Amino acid sequence: MIIKSIVKAVIFDMDGVLVETMKYHMLSWEKALHTFNIFPTDEELYLIEGMSYKETIDVLSKKYSVELTQHEKEQIYSTKKKTLLEICKFIIYPYVIEILQFLKQKNVKMALVSGSNKEFVSTVIEKNFNNFFNVIITGSDVKNGKPSPEPYLVSLKKLQLKPNEVLVVENAPLGIESAKTAQLKTFALTTTLDKKHLLKADKIFSNHLELLKYIKTLVI
Repeated sequence: MIIKSIVKAVIFDMDGVLVETMKYHMLSWEKALHTFNIFPTDEELYLIEGMSYKETIDVLSKKYSVELTQHEKEQIYSTKKKTLLEICKFIIYPYVIEILQFLKQKNVKMALVSGSNKEFVSTVIEKNFNNFFNVIITGSDVKNGKPSPEPYLVSLKKLQLKPNEVLVVENAPLGIESAKTAQLKTFALTTTLDKKHLLKADKIFSNHLELLKYIKTLVI
């Protein structure tokens, strides 16, 4: 049980938690991968969301028995990155701004931990979320992406807080695993995957309004 007084920070994943961008990530990955005869389903991609681009390509090329040179891997990522920036629409989920404004009003620190690259994260933040986050960790800032706990441990260190003072909001199994391995209380949203894939989270919400109402019970 979370005690109200210990919630000093909330760490958010970005894609699938703050902004409805995952469908554009899927389309971008598919365009880049299909050229090399790798044809993952949307669910396969959602289940490994949060991995670094290198790990994503390695996992999928192995699964589909496609051998890639380093140059081809870079080509895939370049195509994915370019396509995403061209097609992505930054749609904020309903009640996200209300959640962020409430936490800011209550002087709760906020951090963002995303597997996306720094350029894309910066674009999203500048367009939608300036002046909310005390700490921002991207896939470009860590050696090991999710499900490694490194992204959340780095964020925790920068926040200068203890694990029991922090709450994480995620939407993907690897993100939940990353946060839980870092010993952080973790909530999940069913924005991209069914509840059955998110059972390792401490609590699961079907939408952001439910999350907002619950967060209001945790913060004085």
